[in-house]
This record gives sequence, structure tokens and C-alpha cells, in this order.
Amino acid sequence: MSIPHPLRALRRWCSEFAVEQADTLQENLRTLGYSWIVLPFHLRAAVHGYYLWMHRAALHSFCRFALSCGLALVIAILCQYEQAPPGMSGVFFGFVLLPLLGIGLTENAPGRMRQYRLVGACAAAIGACATVRTSAGSERRRALRAASVTIRSVERAVFRARRVQRTAARGRRFRQAALRQHAGKVVAVLRAAEVRLDANQDAALEELTGLLVRIAASSAGGRLGAMLPESIADQEKPVRSYELLRTTAAVALFLGAIVGVSVWEVPDPAAGTVIAGMGLVSAVVAFGPDWRRFISTIELLRG
Repeated sequence: MSIPHPLRALRRWCSEFAVEQADTLQENLRTLGYSWIVLPFHLRAAVHGYYLWMHRAALHSFCRFALSCGLALVIAILCQYEQAPPGMSGVFFGFVLLPLLGIGLTENAPGRMRQYRLVGACAAAIGACATVRTSAGSERRRALRAASVTIRSVERAVFRARRVQRTAARGRRFRQAALRQHAGKVVAVLRAAEVRLDANQDAALEELTGLLVRIAASSAGGRLGAMLPESIADQEKPVRSYELLRTTAAVALFLGAIVGVSVWEVPDPAAGTVIAGMGLVSAVVAFGPDWRRFISTIELLRG
């Protein structure tokens, strides 16, 4: 069965965009003084895979949102009419069946994208560093802030890499502990290099770029225990990740709001608002500016 022409065109555009991002990464390395580096094939393939699966994951999220809206629309129509009105089959097909088809076709996309997330985060951080190098004045200050945000995303991806890529079985705790400790050292080295942005920006940008390239290449090759050489990683004390503790606190607050609504018998119209508001408050308290990360956890609890 041949693929319809619009889907072929979309697929071709996504592939071309992914190739352009790999070329952009190579150009950013030249801007930052690494013109002698040629991206290895496995790293270029990982960058290509990240951006390719990113679009499919976005389509998956859109289909899930469309499905929830479609089901709400269908339920509202059926509650308003005793019998299905004319054209109901078309509404059901367009707002329920098509999103279900899209979800089925892109089912593996979010997981595949997460496997390349560390590579994508490093590529984005290198692009932000290149923007800092080419900017000046007030634009450079904004670019420095954007670079700091992208480096924070790299740190989060470093801590998550061992759980996402699953190179070690859950029962092999000694391997998990070694990977966790190495990730903490990598994050500590990144933070030490970022601190030097406030003293010598050009040298710090070059150092950060070198670290990010090493991390991305090691992650693309599955070497999570050697994202940085020991001679570099052992210079800093490992940093601990408090993400699990924050998630636990946010979940406890959210579940506490649900229990409180049932205990105090809050009316139904206000119960949903209270629960949603407490979910938002718990996410902001636990994660701060990154509160959107808790939305997926809320959806899992609702499921």
C-alpha cells in the first residue's frame, strides 16, 4: 500500500529538516572555534534521529489532545440529543477515529525521541553558545540567559539518560549506582564551566562546547559511563539529582488535594477547579519554572 502524497511530502520535509539540523550543528562548531571537528557518523545519525522523532512525537501529542477534545464533543452531542443527529458518523470519524489512527501510527515516537534527548539537548546548547559568540550588547545578555537555560536542560537529560536508554537492568544496582555517580560528576563539570561564563566568556564558551560535544558523542554511542573522560570528570564532586524527591512531593500535594475535596465534600463544579489549581500549585512549588514537566505525571495519575 502506497503512502498518500501529503504524508510523503510531510515525511520528506521532516527528514530534510533533520539533515539541516545536523548541518547547523557542524556550522555552530565552526563558529565556536572547532572547525577541525567533523561530526562522526553515529553522532550525525543521532541528531538526525532526534529531530525526526521529535516531529512524530509532536504529532502524537496533538492526536492525543484532539482525541480528548473529540470525545468530549461526541459526549456533549449525544447528551444533548436523544438520537444521534445527522452527520454524527462524520464527526465521530474526524474527531475520534482519525486521532486514534494517528496515535497508533506514532505510538513509539515519544519513547524513541527520549532515547536521543541528551544528544538533542547538547545540540541545542551548542547552538545557544554559538548565538552568544556572534551577539553583542543587550542581545548577548539575552543569549547568555538562553544558553544557561539550555545547559540546565542538558543537566536534566544527563541525569535521565540511564533511565531512558536502559543500558543496565533494574536489578543491577551496582551498575546503576556507577552511572548515577558519573552523571553527577558530568553535571558538576558542566556547572563549573558555566560559572566561568561570568569571567572569560570566550574561553568558557569554547570549554563548554568541547564538553557538550564529548557528552553528545558518548551518549550517541551508548557510553553513558564515560560521557566525559575520568581525567575531566574526577575534577569535581558529583552533584545529586533531586528530581525524584520533587516529583514525589508534587504527587503528594496533588493527591492530598483530591483527598481533601472528597473529605470536605466540595461541590462538583468547584472540585475540578480546586484539583486543577492544586495540581498547578504543586507543580510550581516542586519544579519552579519547569512546572510543565509535571503535566505528564498528572496525566498518568488521571489514567
